[in-house]
Amino acid sequence: MNRTLGCILFLCVLWLWLGWGATWWDSQEDKEQRDKFEREWWKSFQGLTYADNSTFMLLPDDVQGSVGLLIGNDSKRSALSDSEFTKDVAGTYHGEWESKHNAQTTPFWNGTLPSGYSRPDDGATGRLAMVLRSAAMDNGKTELLRGSVTFQSTAGFSALLDVEGLYWSGSGVAVLHGAPEISAQSAVDLVRAAPSEKIFSQAKATLSEAYASLLSQRKRPEYVSRDCEYHIYLQFSPGNKALVARSVMFSPVCSVSVATLAGRAIVGLRAKTYTLMVMRYAAVAALGMVALLLLLERQMRHTPTPARLARVSYHTLSMQAIVDSHVFVLHAIACTAVGGLAFLVAGAVAFVMFTALLVLVMRYVAAVW
Repeated sequence: MNRTLGCILFLCVLWLWLGWGATWWDSQEDKEQRDKFEREWWKSFQGLTYADNSTFMLLPDDVQGSVGLLIGNDSKRSALSDSEFTKDVAGTYHGEWESKHNAQTTPFWNGTLPSGYSRPDDGATGRLAMVLRSAAMDNGKTELLRGSVTFQSTAGFSALLDVEGLYWSGSGVAVLHGAPEISAQSAVDLVRAAPSEKIFSQAKATLSEAYASLLSQRKRPEYVSRDCEYHIYLQFSPGNKALVARSVMFSPVCSVSVATLAGRAIVGLRAKTYTLMVMRYAAVAALGMVALLLLLERQMRHTPTPARLARVSYHTLSMQAIVDSHVFVLHAIACTAVGGLAFLVAGAVAFVMFTALLVLVMRYVAAVW
């Protein structure tokens, strides 16, 4: 009996150890590794210097020239510091791009595309979609941005990048880093992408403050997927009415540039304007749904008997059901193409239409039939 109880007790202890103790031990080990990684990250980040760590200075000459023509030098940007550039660049942008391969050998490119990486063909063109969200401000002058960039070529190439970067409202310049997944390394790559020593220092100071709380949320570089990563340079046009910008994107590892077409720009819709449009549509859709349900309820209430149901046109009611089903399908498809508030609105309309179609309209059609 005692031996049996002892075996049961041993099995219980073993089960607890395998189910909780091992997990606790692994979590402690992971925490120690994480703390070690963050200490090394901070040491490496604080040691960054423009002279020794700048990626921009190692880019091909024509890429440096294109970026210089786009955003100008420090003197030009200082002269623009009092211009009326928008302080809010959060929004959704669309435009057209053209890619160009660069054959110049650099420390990042030896003429061979890394295994598993993909890039657009030389001379390919396509459409660009970029979403930027404001994350934080530094003294009202430097804005931390996050978002995504999607570009698709007419030849079938497509890429989706998560982006993180900084925007200087005084000069209308934004420097972003785009990668398949944002990791702790993204902040380092962003600072190294700075096109001048002044921007390098400002980016390092701003990100040092921001990553005091963000670093713990960032994945370690070895835990994210790898593909072509891009340095993204944007120059916004003066004015507060519209969001207009020109861009140059370059991937050092894949040696390909993706720039807006000559003479064209990417045009954006402000996040606030977009939200207002979605809210207006939500109000109109809600009124339409209420009116539709009230009319349907009134129609059903006035045809309570088989004799009155016989007067209802089956074909007319079927056409109404078809229209309702199309509205449902269109909003369900829209859910897959939009995000945020628009997703919630489209999903709500699709749900109401599906419920009304399934429970009320089809039941009424069956009764008339």
